[in-house]
Amino acid sequence: MVASAVLAATSCGPGDDPRPACLATVDVEGCTPLYPAEFPVIFSQVLSVTCASSGSSCHGDMGRMGGLFLGDESAAYAALLGMDGSAPRVIAGDPACSEMMVRLDLPGHSWSMPPGAPLDERARCSIRRWIAAGATAAP
Repeated sequence: MVASAVLAATSCGPGDDPRPACLATVDVEGCTPLYPAEFPVIFSQVLSVTCASSGSSCHGDMGRMGGLFLGDESAAYAALLGMDGSAPRVIAGDPACSEMMVRLDLPGHSWSMPPGAPLDERARCSIRRWIAAGATAAP
């Protein structure tokens, strides 16, 4: 199923590359996941390796870019869902308007994640499916 959402622009500041609030389309059913769409697997195979490796990367213990720490599974889950008091980066059931997917699925911008080369499409599919299925902590 391809979900549609309104493409609304939000800006980080004057002259900044505007980040849309939602993706225009999100392919959840037609994509091929690399991993099971379960948070423990996504954390161990993607988030802890790509985003928080060695404790000093962007969202590791020393980096904590944007106030986001992804070096510990329970802390990462709480932060992504906004359960730690921060703004949620994942909206359960809504990958199109989850900031995490906007940043992952639109490469080449100053706000895209990860910086540089985009995350593998199949890994992003696993994350999309996890969010669409309700973004639960456990399978």
